[in-house]
Amino acid sequence: KKSEVGGDDAIVAVMQAIRFLSYSSESNRTQFGDLGVCETLSSLIDLKVEEALEASASPVGSLAWKVVGAGLTAVSYLSYRHPSNRHKCLSTGLLQRINSMNRCKLPEKVRSCLQSAKTMLTVTDAPLASAGGKG
Repeated sequence: KKSEVGGDDAIVAVMQAIRFLSYSSESNRTQFGDLGVCETLSSLIDLKVEEALEASASPVGSLAWKVVGAGLTAVSYLSYRHPSNRHKCLSTGLLQRINSMNRCKLPEKVRSCLQSAKTMLTVTDAPLASAGGKG
């Protein structure tokens, strides 16, 4: 079990790095997009949502939610003013996933990440201020 938890912490750290590197650099966003990061984040979010819903009250569940939140935030930043990344995220069915998550019982922090990601994926060039607060 311990290695699993460590893995999730590492994933969160990587997602935060992606987010910070994407924040002010369109060329970084483009490079991440070319590397398939949008698709990878989408499938990780899918995986972790399932895990979190199954184990919602446990430490494993709360860590899974942390990954989901970090992933959604990274997606928001990758999609910011970046139609091609936005399209990549949308093509994975991420928006449908977000919409179905909206009907689940979510931790408050995850819900706000969800709203930011949804805004970024559906609005053309939303102001970055809306993309979920501090790390």
